[in-house]
Amino acid sequence: MATYSEKAWAFVRKAKTPYTAWDLARIAQVSYSFARKYVRFLRDAGYLKVAGKRGKERTYRTIKITGIKPVKINNHKKVVIDLNTGEEIPLKTQKRSEIQHKIWQTILELQIFTTSQIYDRTFINKDTIRHYLRYLKKAGYIKEIGREGKETFYKLIREQEDYPPLNKDIQRVKIKNTDEKYQKIWDLIRTIPQFTVKDLSKKLPVHPESIRIYVKHLRRAGYLEIVKKTQYDGFLYKLVRNSGGKAPVLRIPTKGTPKIYDPNKNKTYPSIGD
Repeated sequence: MATYSEKAWAFVRKAKTPYTAWDLARIAQVSYSFARKYVRFLRDAGYLKVAGKRGKERTYRTIKITGIKPVKINNHKKVVIDLNTGEEIPLKTQKRSEIQHKIWQTILELQIFTTSQIYDRTFINKDTIRHYLRYLKKAGYIKEIGREGKETFYKLIREQEDYPPLNKDIQRVKIKNTDEKYQKIWDLIRTIPQFTVKDLSKKLPVHPESIRIYVKHLRRAGYLEIVKKTQYDGFLYKLVRNSGGKAPVLRIPTKGTPKIYDPNKNKTYPSIGD
């Protein structure tokens, strides 16, 4: 029985018109996931070139045929093995920084965009695009502005020439906390000259203990100061570092010092003190 590589190479070397990975999978009777890898590997090794697009898929044209023996691919080693010439051709992999730069430049051009629109311009793996967009959203560079079907639309809200590199502290931030619980507390704190935890809990649909912990770490990180200790309601606080509209996010690691990440300044402050 013929292997996938034998079937795929037989199709590729005989094809007279541009074809997609789906054409290869359907006609050569190989899996679509293999067909996508095969055309990508052979393109990078110089056997194929991109001829255009058909719908959402790229079309390819064969430009190099070395013989009837199969040209194989090794996904683990990232090499193309030509049994006709005996060559093993290593593939040049893009650095993460180059990929992120390419995505960022596309975002700067589009301003409002979806994952698919970036893919259509860059042909970067969609999971890679989604991963970087999640980071940009956490870091405050983009925001969601709506959905249409399965597509999420984003808008660029913080622009700079160079691409924003990944930051581990930002990657670990939970967007849910930023957008919901912490944001509600932070919004209220910014409107009240002085307050106690009890004052906040009376006005917010947030558990008082969550408010207490958040306020404690905001104080330790330098956002709040204690005005005085009240007789019945604990400490009276005031805001002394109003960094912006986005809520600073509390991150408590299993080991080490708790931290507050501030998306307004793109900085992390340790929560230290008593």
